[in-house]
Amino acid sequence: MGMSVVAFPLAAPSPDPDAIWERATQVAGQLNALHAELVELTAEAIELDCWGGNGGVRSPEHWLALRAGLSPATAAQITTLARARDRLPVLSGLVEQGRLSLDQAAAVAGRVPAAYEEAVCELAPLMTVTHLRRIVNRYPLEPDEPDRAEDASKTEEPTVAAAPLAFPTEPTSRVPCPCSGTTAGSCSGPISMPPMAP
Repeated sequence: MGMSVVAFPLAAPSPDPDAIWERATQVAGQLNALHAELVELTAEAIELDCWGGNGGVRSPEHWLALRAGLSPATAAQITTLARARDRLPVLSGLVEQGRLSLDQAAAVAGRVPAAYEEAVCELAPLMTVTHLRRIVNRYPLEPDEPDRAEDASKTEEPTVAAAPLAFPTEPTSRVPCPCSGTTAGSCSGPISMPPMAP
C-alpha cells in the first residue's frame, strides 16, 4: 500500500498596504470628481429653477434627497457648493479638479467669505476635514450676505469684511501634511497662517 500525500493549502499572500493606500486614494479622487459633477448639475438646476418641476419638492436640497438618495446633510453640502460657484471661484476650481472632498469643500463654502478664499484654499487640500473645520471656525469670519454687502458699498466708511487677510512674516502655527505628518506646504515647506480668534 502506497504512502498518501497530504496537500496543505498555500498561505494567502499578505496584503500590500501601499497598494491598498494607492487604490483608496484613486477611488477617493473618483468620488471627488463625481461629487463635483453633481454640484455642477445642482447649480444648473438652481439657475434654471427646474428642481421643483414634479410638484411637492420643497427645495433643491429636497430634490437631491429624492433624486440622488442623499441625506439632508449631504444634500445641503451639495447645494451650498452649487450656490457658491460664482462667489468662490478658487474653491470651485479645486472641487472640479477633484482636489477637495465634498466635506472639505463644504466646510470652506459654508463659512469663508470671498475676501479670504484664496488664503484658506491654499491650506485646504492639506487638511483633514476635522482640522479644516476647526481652523475655519476659529476665524472671526462671516459668510457673504448680498444684502449686507450691497448696503456697505453705499456707505463711505470701510467695512472690516473688506480688509485683506494679512499673513504674518513669521509662522504663527504649522499645519501638518496629512500624507506625511510633516508641517509642509504642498509637502515641501512650512505654511504660515494668520492669527486666530481667541
